[in-house]
Amino acid sequence: MATLPVLPLTDAVLLPGMVIPVTLDPTTQAAVDAARATGDKQLLAVPRIDGEYGSVGVVATIEKVGRLPSGEPAAVIRGLTRARIGSGVPGPGAALWVEATTLDEPAPAGRARELAREYRALMTSVLQQRGAWQVIDAMERMTDLSELADSAGYAPWLSLTQKTELLAAPDVTARLELLVGWVKEHLAEQEVTEQINSDVREGLEKSQREFLLRQQLAAIRKELGEDEPDVDAGNLARYLGRPKFTPESAERTAVPGVATGLAVTGAGGDVLFIEATTMEGEPGLTLTGQLGDVMKESAHIAWSYLRSNGRRHGLDPNALAGRRIHLHVPAGAVPKDGPSAGITMVTALASLVTGRPVRPEFGMTGEVTLSGRVLPIGGVKQKLLAAHRAGLTEVIIPKRNEPDLDDLPAQVREALTVHTLSDVADVLALALRPAEIGTESLDGPALAAA
Repeated sequence: MATLPVLPLTDAVLLPGMVIPVTLDPTTQAAVDAARATGDKQLLAVPRIDGEYGSVGVVATIEKVGRLPSGEPAAVIRGLTRARIGSGVPGPGAALWVEATTLDEPAPAGRARELAREYRALMTSVLQQRGAWQVIDAMERMTDLSELADSAGYAPWLSLTQKTELLAAPDVTARLELLVGWVKEHLAEQEVTEQINSDVREGLEKSQREFLLRQQLAAIRKELGEDEPDVDAGNLARYLGRPKFTPESAERTAVPGVATGLAVTGAGGDVLFIEATTMEGEPGLTLTGQLGDVMKESAHIAWSYLRSNGRRHGLDPNALAGRRIHLHVPAGAVPKDGPSAGITMVTALASLVTGRPVRPEFGMTGEVTLSGRVLPIGGVKQKLLAAHRAGLTEVIIPKRNEPDLDDLPAQVREALTVHTLSDVADVLALALRPAEIGTESLDGPALAAA
């Protein structure tokens, strides 16, 4: 046991065998002066992290005292051996003196030699990335396993906390196990960082290349006397050709009996027009448009709902006796199925019976029940994208599909007014144009007879 002045280290950790410079402030200057006053110039270098002293320090000797190139006073110290900090004792000068007990290091076991080989290989990979060939040579010449492990104190990528943990472990096997794990983590981080840097460089090179090409193109056009093309709505067709798709909702729904639905096809979302008309003949419902069984059921449910709830919606109870209803979904060559056209069919039929056209800016989707409930459906994102693409500005969807709106792109969500409803009565009140004076509904003795 020895009595030594304490040199607190706040921005470095000294391990045995290391030589480091220490900038001197009043506290460290007092420790250096006290050590120099003794014959052996020894002191105890102790890490002080976040204001707290560690329990283990390093007995160190002062190699040199002078000034740094910046003019600050400094001392160069060399670590000798680990020591546990004991009780404070009185001593000369302003330094803090403590009792220090040297820690004996166990002899390396076979496991330590295996870890040392693995650590050398890993550190060689790290140092090769930095081009530190001299350090690699020095590491290969180290035969003392404890010296090899403690040389990690120079590693700039190890934190002060990690170095303090190394200092507190006198067993070389434990130190090498820690180092192997840390180096593996560091190499993994380096790999990710290098990949990110590579992607950033590639993106910058592409942007610079595109910028140079644009500048060259502008210079060529200037030499040829060509100006940048001025593209607007008036001359867009000259550059892109005639429009291949035209919004037709306003034109199709201008007459009673036509409603705009939304569907999902193999190519994504699409707009679906449902047309209803009436004619003389045997009462009943004719369905065309290559409809599947589920869609046929939706049509019958829609018609049954209107027949049983006609008075609630202002429908003439004597409207359709002696007449036949024909419900058609255009694009007959394309098979169609699914329950989500239910509210569109109800709206088309109600429009036909009341003589009130459907508002052209509306599209809708949802399953309907005999009691008039609007049930949730799938494909909301694809359907609303199709509505936006077709120029619709308002959409009706089931109330229980409201969470699906979170999947929409922000620009589409802002462009559409989405109504989430749970009752067919609300759908009809919103989607049908107000009745105008002189608007005629269908004539006939009884809706229930149809």
